[in-house]
Amino acid sequence: MKRVLIFGGALLTLLAAFVLALPFIIPHDFIAGQLREAVKAETGRTLTIGEAPKLVFWPDFAVTLKDVRLSNPPGFFEGQVAQMDELRIRVEVRSLFNRVLDIKELHLIRPQLSLVIDGEGRPNWIMSSDGNRQEGQGGPGLETGSIAPITIENGDVRFLDERSGKAFMAENVDMTVTLGSLTGPVAVKGSLTTLGDEIALAFSAKTPGDLATTGSPVSLTVKSKRLAFAFSGQALMRDGLALDGTIKAETGSVRDLARWAKIAVPDGPGFGPAKVNGQLAFTPKALKLSKARVSLDGLAAQGDLGLALAERPSVTATLRFDVIDVNRYLPPRDDAPPPEAGWSNALISFAGLGAVDGKLRLTANQLVYRDLKTGKIAIDAAVKNGRLDASLSQISLYGGTAQGRLILDSAAKVPALQMTLDAKGFDGLRLLRDYAGLERFEGTAGAALKLSAKGRSQLELVSSLTGTGTFSFANGAIRGIDIEAMVKGVAANILTGWRQGPDARTPFDGLSASFTVNNGIAATTNLNFTSPVMSVKGGGTVDLPRQALNLKVSPQLTLAEAQGLDLAGLAVPIIVKGPWAAPQIYPDIAGILQNPQAAYDTLRKLVGEGTTASLKEKSEAIQQQVKDKVSDQIGKALGDDAAGQEAGKIIDDQGKKLLKDLFGNSE
Repeated sequence: MKRVLIFGGALLTLLAAFVLALPFIIPHDFIAGQLREAVKAETGRTLTIGEAPKLVFWPDFAVTLKDVRLSNPPGFFEGQVAQMDELRIRVEVRSLFNRVLDIKELHLIRPQLSLVIDGEGRPNWIMSSDGNRQEGQGGPGLETGSIAPITIENGDVRFLDERSGKAFMAENVDMTVTLGSLTGPVAVKGSLTTLGDEIALAFSAKTPGDLATTGSPVSLTVKSKRLAFAFSGQALMRDGLALDGTIKAETGSVRDLARWAKIAVPDGPGFGPAKVNGQLAFTPKALKLSKARVSLDGLAAQGDLGLALAERPSVTATLRFDVIDVNRYLPPRDDAPPPEAGWSNALISFAGLGAVDGKLRLTANQLVYRDLKTGKIAIDAAVKNGRLDASLSQISLYGGTAQGRLILDSAAKVPALQMTLDAKGFDGLRLLRDYAGLERFEGTAGAALKLSAKGRSQLELVSSLTGTGTFSFANGAIRGIDIEAMVKGVAANILTGWRQGPDARTPFDGLSASFTVNNGIAATTNLNFTSPVMSVKGGGTVDLPRQALNLKVSPQLTLAEAQGLDLAGLAVPIIVKGPWAAPQIYPDIAGILQNPQAAYDTLRKLVGEGTTASLKEKSEAIQQQVKDKVSDQIGKALGDDAAGQEAGKIIDDQGKKLLKDLFGNSE
């Protein structure tokens, strides 16, 4: 028994010594040669090893290779698909006795992968040996068995599609690649750095070998501080990348994401948080997102999107919004000049129109612009070579409806604009208050506009406005002045003028006018105002660039019961002049004196019955008081003492003529 134990121990010692001696017995060149032959047989590629392999035979067969390079497949340009500082391979020893290669570890340290799709659409990373083995060529006779996850440490990846010239680069790649076989399912998980951002990703492909031919089911998720993205569906890389499946994406800032991707986006508000999901169909020439749900800056939309990826991109979209809030893309109101400061001279940028073409159909339950709010709205817009043609086929506007069209040609030497609008039945007070800050008029309103302009700024556009328009108000009132009370109280307030104030109102049945616009000056000759008490006709100009009014209207009393006086038929012309936010309103004395008989008849009733002499004295006294008072008030209203003196002279001359006509030749 003792001899048996001694023999067994000696045998074990010899076996251990043999295993330990194997690295010295088997030449390193033999091991490297066997590896090169195995790779050549399986992939048709050339494996180059810079240093002699380091071998371990127990408990697993392990090889460490330094300065390893793997060539492109046959038929490609000369070069490597991969090179690395170090490659570690560990194989199950027992599997080798069954002539099966079960890989337990495959670790790549500082690899550099150069992934290329050549001009014929062939990828250089597919490891299939189909068509690569030459007739009569054989390998070491090993079959590939199981493959442990491949780990990549601190690698670099470069991707190039020679057909389109599109390229991608990543650094600090740390990945784990799980392979079912050399050509079977693949799953990749890890992180990398590109364009300065660290990105975590996970990718899987059911049949990666088919990606370049018939396609494969794939999934991809990407997460970074700027983007969360997920895709699941079919992928094909035969004629460039093509995807068909579902997509989900979310970003905290569209502007930051676009700039990170080297897409120029101008400064300004908006283009912040966004989400999108839907059915994606993508090819190198087009992208289509159907049944999409999109959220941008809190604005939600549903519909279909399309993008033609030509040299000049073209967008098509049919989207349904709940609210379109334009304010989220306008400069803060504090940065905009207040109304009294006039129109802005700042250049308006139309660069966005020149960057892309498109056809859009947008519908919304509400459109918000500054303080202006609409009801349901439908917009059909086309953009072509910097020219926008937008039709507003439906607008619910402050209780009424409107239709319009806007054409903006930003490609012209000087940007040009054309606009038409037909609106009716809307609340005029709310619209003018919200859009223009005016609270002078109330009533059910309508308007029709046909205008054109050219310019690079607000001021240039307004100053060049040309066209025609009409407006009307029904069953409303003019705020800030009570014309009826003034006329009825003319006997008691002949020297105090019009009653004005925030609580004053002049009700009317109708107010309308038509006008022509030339170089920003709107002129009208048929301003009409009707009420149960009076009618008013007149005209004048509205200076849009200077935001000023210069109107003259003549009220004609149709019913007067002021202090028992019959003033029907007495014309009292009114001047409305100054900034439209706060114009001066005062009687036109010269206009009154153009009708001396009516003035005389009324004057007699005002001063009472009496002798010609007493009437003459009272009339002279009233004339002088009117002259002094009105001269002073007009001078203050116009900010021009000379104008007041001129008005006084008119009154003086006309008054003397009136007295002469009434009382004979008397000074």
